[in-house]
Amino acid sequence: MRLDYTLPFALSLAFAAAGAAILVVLTLARLGCWSLRRPWRPRRGLRRAGLALLVLGPVASWATARWKGATMEHAATDLAMTQAPRPPRDWHRTVVPPAPYLLLAGDLHCHINPPDWSDHVARHLPETVRLAHEEELDFVSLVPHVFSDFPADPAKWARVAALVGELQAAVDARPDDGLILDVGVEYIDPSGHFGMVFGDVPAALAATPQTAGAAALVDAFADRGGLLVVNHPLLTPIRSSMPLTSLDISWQPFTGRPPFRPEIAAVDARADGFEAANLFVRAVRDRFLLDDGEASTRRVLALLDREIVTRRRRMTPVGGTDSHSFHLRPMTFVLAEQRSRQAIRDAIRAGRTCVVQPGACTLEARAEGGGAFMPVGSSIEGARRVEVRASGREVVIYRNGDRVAAPADGQVISVDLAPAGCSVLRATVDGGYSAPVYVNCPFASRR
Repeated sequence: MRLDYTLPFALSLAFAAAGAAILVVLTLARLGCWSLRRPWRPRRGLRRAGLALLVLGPVASWATARWKGATMEHAATDLAMTQAPRPPRDWHRTVVPPAPYLLLAGDLHCHINPPDWSDHVARHLPETVRLAHEEELDFVSLVPHVFSDFPADPAKWARVAALVGELQAAVDARPDDGLILDVGVEYIDPSGHFGMVFGDVPAALAATPQTAGAAALVDAFADRGGLLVVNHPLLTPIRSSMPLTSLDISWQPFTGRPPFRPEIAAVDARADGFEAANLFVRAVRDRFLLDDGEASTRRVLALLDREIVTRRRRMTPVGGTDSHSFHLRPMTFVLAEQRSRQAIRDAIRAGRTCVVQPGACTLEARAEGGGAFMPVGSSIEGARRVEVRASGREVVIYRNGDRVAAPADGQVISVDLAPAGCSVLRATVDGGYSAPVYVNCPFASRR
């Protein structure tokens, strides 16, 4: 646990729990004396201490959260995130990306206040920049929430344009410190949430008549080079007493039935990325409620493996924190040709990504018999078998969702292909998950 506000917050909760425990023990002891007909000797000092801890603990935890500018929900989430895994601190030295690429780390799903409101998102721009540097991020997409009713209301449309424009101006005014900040939005609809990142949202808003609707805005954004990312696509309800767990905010084109709103159908057809790794889902919902922090990531990747073959289209896994408070992590790693906003966008569009841990980006493949190894996101045609390799302590190779091999660090192995049609090859390496290499998938060669 890092020495930030979560430490006194945790201590305050511990004091409250200790106070409650003292009072419970005293109550049980008194009941025991009564049932055994023995005299009860009051422990007034211990009782006062228990009451004091029970009262002061919650007050102190609330005060700690408010001092930080967070709600109790934010503070509890940040406390849980102190235990969320990070890449090794020396990963820049130990993970060698395929030539000629740079391996860059980022977060494609980070909320920001303003434009988001304080009760929902606690973190402001300066704190976001500080956290990004602490976590050694190369890029962060800032995605304030916009709701699906705004395109129908001229006043809301104008307000969204103004707020996003103000955020872009604040980002543009920053000194160049090496951090690439992208300004986008997360579109919130009952049929699913999607991010509009690494594009120009203000330009798309200006180019789209308000009466044209959200689908026209999506097309205007994508036609200008922006990326569309489906967020937490399998975040379906589970039985729990925790708040919000009964909500279905999955991607309905995956989990529901048509018809869908025009903008949802447009994104489903054009999405560049699918959020296979959402830190909040992994570290809170999956870890504490499902007892498996990898559950949702594995489910999304298995779904993508099937959908790629069924839909005959590229589908690239990406990751984000979905942070509303004081935590960030590298969740998306990209093989970029250079350190620039354009190169990051090109890498995601080309499928040169891995999520959670950087080692999975070392996956390479080539047609058996020679030739150069090709990185994740590549398309190989006319192969009967392929040779693959990846670097890491624990490497597993998957073909169309099935585990086919577990080679040693850097070992070149030969992999049989699907008997007919497209083979989607992926790897897990030291807790990270790669994007696919497409073999004999004609659609993957078309960009």
